[in-house]
Amino acid sequence: MFKNFFFEYFYYRIYSLWQSEEGSKYRGFRGACVIAVIQAFTLLDLNIAIVEFGFDGINPLKSYATKIAYVGAFCALGLAIYNFRKYDHRIEEFNERWDFESQDYRFIKGLIILLSIGVPFVPLIFFTTR
Repeated sequence: MFKNFFFEYFYYRIYSLWQSEEGSKYRGFRGACVIAVIQAFTLLDLNIAIVEFGFDGINPLKSYATKIAYVGAFCALGLAIYNFRKYDHRIEEFNERWDFESQDYRFIKGLIILLSIGVPFVPLIFFTTR
């Protein structure tokens, strides 16, 4: 149950932000995109760690950086579509689960969500500035 909690809750909260688009078919795609960006940057962070610690800072893939960026963007789009299809049909289940949680829990979980958006960018800041 807990293994998918993070992204499920993340999707639910972002989906809930746009109440004005109640009838929109793709209302939850924003949430799926944010989740995909976090997932893609986590993979990028793993790549940075491997290059920094495994190759002593020498990046053998540097000449392919543009092509890798295009592949990464394509993968992020694929992840967004996958996340949208995975979570969008379950929004009623999420509403039942989290619609009546207390304001304190919503605030704490909201802070965790905001932190989780920023955390994947930290390795980029520390390891790519030279």
